[in-house]
Amino acid sequence: MKSCAVLLLSFAAIAPAGLSAAGAALRVTGAGTMREFGDRLTEWYAKKHPSVQFQVTSARATDSFAAMANGRAEIVQSSRRVLRSEVEALRSSQGKQYVEVQVATEIAGVAVNSANPVKELSLFQLRQLLSGSAKNWKQCGGPDAPVTIYGRDDSSGVRGFLEEEFMGDVGISDSAKTFATNSALLAALSQDPHGIAFGTAESRPDAKVRFLGIKASTSADAIAPTGDAIRAGKYKLVRPLYFYFSGKPQGELLQFARWVLSPEGQLVVESVGYYPLTSAEREAGFQVLSVQ
Repeated sequence: MKSCAVLLLSFAAIAPAGLSAAGAALRVTGAGTMREFGDRLTEWYAKKHPSVQFQVTSARATDSFAAMANGRAEIVQSSRRVLRSEVEALRSSQGKQYVEVQVATEIAGVAVNSANPVKELSLFQLRQLLSGSAKNWKQCGGPDAPVTIYGRDDSSGVRGFLEEEFMGDVGISDSAKTFATNSALLAALSQDPHGIAFGTAESRPDAKVRFLGIKASTSADAIAPTGDAIRAGKYKLVRPLYFYFSGKPQGELLQFARWVLSPEGQLVVESVGYYPLTSAEREAGFQVLSVQ
């Protein structure tokens, strides 16, 4: 995967990222799908650094970047890149530039029961099945059997991720049976030979389920969500997750950002179902944070 930890723009030297008032909580805002991620990271860090307090909230990306431009946030959590208009708003209000650091990768996986002979799907077929427009497996090269859709509930960002990035102008069917955890999702799928499930990709799923290879087009190679394929940037159902700062972070904010990139911080990444950064991505993040 191409490293996305970069320092945005190339203006002249700027003032360091401002912190909230002395003794006040560091304010973290951003995507609702990353709320648990932010909560877990800040809770772990605060246990080791009890003098540091955090306030984590959820907001739309547009509102989160506006809050940072108005000096009401120290970190924006985002699953999308900052927009040019948002860059200009921060420069206009504070004379600063955004610093962007990739902190995790979200990996979606699509699985079937191992009894299902289908081993791969094109993105077009995936949209047909998850939207409910293909109601029988034979429409996508499978058996003559009705399709049952399983998926993660709103406690996970996988549904929103797939809808935003891959479903085009159709959404995932409202008939999908949803589950709060990946383990419960895959357990249900293991009992249904005609099911298809969307959730977080796992490297060692139950033997009764199988994650499918995904093809960008009907003529492309199918790529399954293996560790090698993910690290090589070949698997397509992925997106980077970012922290944004208004200028280079300093003090406790910098220490927290560096901890998130550390092996311990990346364990928290895994604990909430995201894929940890590669060593190259972590090093790129450290370089961004060390820019003078």
